[in-house]
Amino acid sequence: MRGFTEFAAIVEPEEVISVLGEYHQEMGRHVTEHEGTLGGFEGDGLMIYFNDPIPVPDHAARAIAMARGMQTGFAPLAQGWERRGFHLGLGIGVATGYATLGRIGYEGRYDYSPIGTTVNLASRLCDQAEPGMILASQRTVALGDIEAALLPDPSP
Repeated sequence: MRGFTEFAAIVEPEEVISVLGEYHQEMGRHVTEHEGTLGGFEGDGLMIYFNDPIPVPDHAARAIAMARGMQTGFAPLAQGWERRGFHLGLGIGVATGYATLGRIGYEGRYDYSPIGTTVNLASRLCDQAEPGMILASQRTVALGDIEAALLPDPSP
């Protein structure tokens, strides 16, 4: 989320948890709908991947469709938060490629997580995405007829 650090610094912790709960609920709906795998919650950030543990042939198109759904679902949340004086936006980065998935961590605390250059690229794209933007890697766009998905939604 864009503006989250500033938001979290000026409001009560209960308000932060409330906003995160609304946000995670809406984003999770899209992850489930498009059969993504949630790698974890990182405060206001989410890492979602496709093709593991269940292979999906149209993973790039699903990722873009999910991202569009997230942006659409985020808009009413942001409007409600704006009325309460909270200025939050959503930027999304999508990259396609190989990653190493497996158990990482230490004795007593392990996670199953992807690592590699594709994950890093998605993170960099996300960092650059301004509120309302979806930035996708060239490989993601090339894997399917998804260029139309990158255009702004024409509905009001």
